[in-house]
Amino acid sequence: MPKISVIVPVYKAEQYLKRCVDSILNQTFTDFELILVDDGSPDQSGTICNEYAFKDKRVKVIHKENGGVSSARQVGLDAAQGDYVIHADPDDWVEPQMLNDLYGKAMEDKADMVYCDFYYDYNNGKCEYVQQQINEEETLNADTLIKNILEGKIHGSCWNKLIRKKVIDESEARFPDRIVRWEDMWFNLLVLRHSNSISYLNRAYYHYDQTINKNSIVRVVRKEAVESQIRFCHYFSTLFSGNDAYAEGLYKCKARTKELMFYSSFYTPSEIDRTFGDINKKYIQEYKHFSYKHIESFLLSLLLSGHYKIAGCANLLYVKILLLIKNKIKYILWHL
Repeated sequence: MPKISVIVPVYKAEQYLKRCVDSILNQTFTDFELILVDDGSPDQSGTICNEYAFKDKRVKVIHKENGGVSSARQVGLDAAQGDYVIHADPDDWVEPQMLNDLYGKAMEDKADMVYCDFYYDYNNGKCEYVQQQINEEETLNADTLIKNILEGKIHGSCWNKLIRKKVIDESEARFPDRIVRWEDMWFNLLVLRHSNSISYLNRAYYHYDQTINKNSIVRVVRKEAVESQIRFCHYFSTLFSGNDAYAEGLYKCKARTKELMFYSSFYTPSEIDRTFGDINKKYIQEYKHFSYKHIESFLLSLLLSGHYKIAGCANLLYVKILLLIKNKIKYILWHL
């Protein structure tokens, strides 16, 4: 049995899939299996997956009907045989030492989860290092990591986290059905509730490409994406009810979702208020303590107070100013 299972959900990825797969197969650590889940992709992605399986016995290919990234991740997880599991997205790539270093840290600390830093890659060749270290005043454990993930201080993705498969099985954590956004954060929070040992490796290995897949669900506002975040907020608000340590993080998730509902244009103000009206007055005074930029804090305060037209006009002006200054669009008021 392999030490590590690497799972890659594949859909419309023919242009960049080879870069991702090659970076995984070129790892200095070799005792792993690579599970490519072809999620009914209509392009040549499935054929490319088959070609790799023919050339390298470590590659396993699963072809399935299209069901979305969440179902693809779960199918790969169900087939995983490794002691540890990690995920990767087909439009990204990884450093050669990633599996070796993460697994070595897991063995050294006997950790249920090891997470690390990562890079943002841009089309101008810029590579931004993103540190994921917990505040020195906090103790690194499952509760702390859950809190920081909810608050957006630690990325909720699966691709920078090596997780013990036994803990996943014992926690009965699964990727949620019909979720196209925050499905990885959903999964990780469930796993963390049953994790006893968490380790952090202060080095970046994963390159999170910000330029290639323009149709990615995290880059295009769609109604199913908004509904996914709404489901997330309702589910974890119930699951973590009464736990004050997570209150601020859950509020931020609700606030980000309410912003997305507003700017998606799929919902009327009354629908938005019916969904997250509880955050308007209860938290508006507390919001000034949160770590948003002053202008964005002001705009969100308008939005949460129900001043939709004013918030929309002010935001439009703000974006235009940013365009003039930076010559590029900056998504504001929510952080993905």
